[in-house]
Amino acid sequence: GTSIISGSSGGSLTIERDTTSPSGNVTLAGTDVNLGTFKLTAYGEPIKVETLKIGGTASSADATVQLRNGRLLINGVQYGSSASTLINTTGTSFTTNYVVMPGTPVKVEFHADLYDNDGTGTLVITDSLLVKILTGSSNATRQDSLGSLNAPAADVSANTVTLRSASMTLTKNGNYGNQSTSLPATNYKIGSWSLAGSSIEDVLLTTLSFDINASGTFDQDDITNLYVVVKNGSNTVYSGSPIATVSASDNNFSPSYTLPKSQNLSIELFGNFGSTVSG
Repeated sequence: GTSIISGSSGGSLTIERDTTSPSGNVTLAGTDVNLGTFKLTAYGEPIKVETLKIGGTASSADATVQLRNGRLLINGVQYGSSASTLINTTGTSFTTNYVVMPGTPVKVEFHADLYDNDGTGTLVITDSLLVKILTGSSNATRQDSLGSLNAPAADVSANTVTLRSASMTLTKNGNYGNQSTSLPATNYKIGSWSLAGSSIEDVLLTTLSFDINASGTFDQDDITNLYVVVKNGSNTVYSGSPIATVSASDNNFSPSYTLPKSQNLSIELFGNFGSTVSG
């Protein structure tokens, strides 16, 4: 949306949705998420924007969704204090006191935590949010010819975003099925998996934990030097130190690797098999 504020004489101000304003999916419970980017342009003379009111619409059944830690940034710098922000027709006012100079457009971003701050937990996956700069009331002033403006003169909408959950999918590598080997075996590939990253955001992978399910007389005591190799494409992003004494459960490795959005990892587990099988 776009709003042009002007008068019979003097300068004017345009408020419009910026082309970089986010759309599509955002992460439910994400922190400091950009929910709308707007562009303010002054014409004729400097225009001081004293306040901006943020509101909008939400698909949640709760008509008073209140986002936590809402804040306004102008050209990347926060103006005014952070505040719980009503995403409805009432909205929440932020103090800016920013002078927009003619010929020098500025970008205004609204960020918030995607958490319903009224404590009712009404924000859920698949909810949608549409953030707006709500119609102003004499909240902007011409710096040369004086006189106040409504900034904006009509609501200006960002793009609709949809709340999603960041999740990953782990599957067995179908190209490495059941295997047979003679004993002893060194650096034997025990298993191979594929981990598909979230389509919503980057995910920090902190722990890989492996359990050993025994079959017959062969069990975890017959395995030594258990280690894992994690690759993103052809690049090895983690190779853990071998576990000398293998347990039946919780053989843990700590990759501390951030898997970028929509990328995949291959995970391969190796170990040494002894020459004899314990009873």
